[in-house]
Amino acid sequence: MIRWVATFSVLTVLSALAVVFATQASRESFVELQSQRDVRDELQVHWERLALEQSTLADHGRVAANARKNLNMRPPQNTAVVVLEQ
Repeated sequence: MIRWVATFSVLTVLSALAVVFATQASRESFVELQSQRDVRDELQVHWERLALEQSTLADHGRVAANARKNLNMRPPQNTAVVVLEQ
C-alpha cells in the first residue's frame, strides 16, 4: 500500500511540475506574441506613411512642375509632333 501511495505521490509531483513548466512556456510565448504584434503595428504605421509619401511625390502635377523647373522640360510644339499610322 505504501508503494502505491509513494508512486502516486511522485506522479502527482511530476504532473504538477509539468503543469508549471507548460504554464511558464505559455506565458513566455504570449509575451513574445505581444512583442511581435507591437512590431507589426509599428511597421504598418511606417508603411502607411511611406505609401502616403509616395503618392504625394508621384502626383502628376508635382512631377510636371519639377520637370519644367529643374529639367527645363516643355510640352512639344504642335509642329514637332509626328503621328504615325499603320
